[in-house]
Amino acid sequence: MVLVFCWTGLGAADGNVEIYFDYYVDFTLKQSNGDCCLPAAGVCLESCANYFEVCYRPGNTTELFLTCQTTGVLLTAPHPVFLSLSSIIFTLNQTLGNGVRNPISLFFKGSWPGGLNLEVNVSNNYTSPPALIVSFEYEDSNTSYGNFSSLISLEDFTKTKFLDIKWRVRCSDNFYNEDCSIFCKPVDDVSGHYDCLSNGTKSCLPGWTNPQNNCTTALCASESCQNNGSCKIEFGEIKCNCIIGYGGDYCETS
Repeated sequence: MVLVFCWTGLGAADGNVEIYFDYYVDFTLKQSNGDCCLPAAGVCLESCANYFEVCYRPGNTTELFLTCQTTGVLLTAPHPVFLSLSSIIFTLNQTLGNGVRNPISLFFKGSWPGGLNLEVNVSNNYTSPPALIVSFEYEDSNTSYGNFSSLISLEDFTKTKFLDIKWRVRCSDNFYNEDCSIFCKPVDDVSGHYDCLSNGTKSCLPGWTNPQNNCTTALCASESCQNNGSCKIEFGEIKCNCIIGYGGDYCETS
């Protein structure tokens, strides 16, 4: 399999595009030029040595696919199911071959602009160089964040080869929002006192406030309780213990 990173963005964001390969069906066992993947008399009986090349870019950009980066990993099918003497279906499991895991995970830098353009070229690794078997293309202006998309069926123009995939975008640790553009890492030290909500919003720890400034404002400041009253935090609110002779929420009355 060839894993291709065809776009790099700028900015403080990180994430991965994950593409899950469900199955690949070949009803001809032929290359795009009409030749059998392996020479045969009359009918193609041998499966191709399917070598996948995957290119992608965000769906709402107009740039062309860049030169594909080759990892040199052959996609194998441990348990192919023969539909007939001249067709085969490859059910693609968690391991695609030679240590490549399914789904494949492609890292991107910068916020994700949305959508996906995908090109998958399948070649026959029995030949040198590998001869093209089929090329699939997929375009979607919507982005599947977090959860995998529904199953997407790709087919070639002859409707004899099919590939089913799913895909999603996942933010790296400490990046949030649909485009992974919000960074939030929980801290509890001199730089701040907060956790991160599921949308990346800072949530101050008990005893601290002012999330706009990393929750560096203590609720129990020296002036919180008047007339030498002592301050403590209960359920996220200031509680003042007043000395004898003073009362009120902040020991303000005598």
